[in-house]
Amino acid sequence: METKDDSILKELWQAKDELAEEAGQDLHRLGENARQWVATNPHPAPSVKDANELRALQSTHNLALNEEASDYGEPQD
Repeated sequence: METKDDSILKELWQAKDELAEEAGQDLHRLGENARQWVATNPHPAPSVKDANELRALQSTHNLALNEEASDYGEPQD
């Protein structure tokens, strides 16, 4: 039985295989292709590098932040 997680992993591995094929299975070329793509397809949203930058962004953009630790990745009962 395939779970939702399995289908996500399948899709991820398929994308990885396609990108590797485009780069001729060359890791350095794959990295260069990724850098070129990022340079020509900039992300429109702001990016943050740490919690202080996130809090500064929050204060200027009126965002709601959850300061509590997430249970993401914790086993489900």
